[in-house]
Amino acid sequence: MSETPRVSVVIPTYRRPESLLRAIESVLAQTFEDFELLVVDDASRDRTRAVVEGVRDARVRYVALPARQGPSQARNAGVELARSDWVAFLDDDDEWLAEYLAEQLARADSITNVHVDAVFSLVYRTRLRGRRKVCPDPSEAPSGGDIEGRALIRAVLTGGIAPTMSAWVVRRDVLVELGALDCSNPSMHDVDLWLRLAQAGHRAAVTGEPLVVWSNAGSDRVSADPEARERGLAQIVRRWEPLILETLGADEYERWLESRRGKAYRLHRRHIDDVMACGSRADAWRYARSMVRRLPWGARNVLRALGFALTGRRPRAKREEAGKVAAAPRD
Repeated sequence: MSETPRVSVVIPTYRRPESLLRAIESVLAQTFEDFELLVVDDASRDRTRAVVEGVRDARVRYVALPARQGPSQARNAGVELARSDWVAFLDDDDEWLAEYLAEQLARADSITNVHVDAVFSLVYRTRLRGRRKVCPDPSEAPSGGDIEGRALIRAVLTGGIAPTMSAWVVRRDVLVELGALDCSNPSMHDVDLWLRLAQAGHRAAVTGEPLVVWSNAGSDRVSADPEARERGLAQIVRRWEPLILETLGADEYERWLESRRGKAYRLHRRHIDDVMACGSRADAWRYARSMVRRLPWGARNVLRALGFALTGRRPRAKREEAGKVAAAPRD
């Protein structure tokens, strides 16, 4: 590794030692080798440190935060310590294909007529039973060599870019200029960053092939928390509504907003399903109380939670599912 490597890879992590090791191994398997790897531990109290220090590679650096601050602050700490001109982000439960860094940096170098400050790729989104789906659909991904301004904003908002930091390589000086990630946004800090990047006039290049295996499946992800999803959306709307309206128009903006709210609603419904499957009436009661302030939005979820809290009765499908779990053989 050179004293100033071409790219700094930042992996924020919290209590995922097994998946973290797979993520690290995917970085070390890159065909492009001039990088440093900063693993920023967000105050895990498990064997995370031992896992990282067990990796025998001089390019790997372990950084421990003194107290838990969240993935955005962990990424920002990595940006601050990075020694390279480019920063690549990887979540601790995602993986890169071996050509990821080589292809991303080659894409940036191939565009010589304009200054490119970020590069993103398509991803393989893991599905149930190990199936993969390319995200975004190649027909919906931005076309051409690079995009900026309104085209980049539209791509960020409407699914033309996979909603994961693991698909991005960004110039470090641009991240510093933009103030890096906004740690106050609990679930859409990446969207906020890319909107700031586009608004400031920076260009992003597109690598039109999937180079990332994006898990998007962990129940402990911030994006899987329905209340965090709601708060993040509300913050994006407060800050960016005029820009979103200008870019999408009133009708498409309403459809976009309804789609985002629908995702939060489905997460709430899944949360209630989990509570009922576990048989926790106390959790259902707390959930119902926390949801009252959202009425009439989400009324059905509130009623389902309240009904289970008061009676302990699940819908028939949930009773059958719980019975199968109880009858399953134990080790």
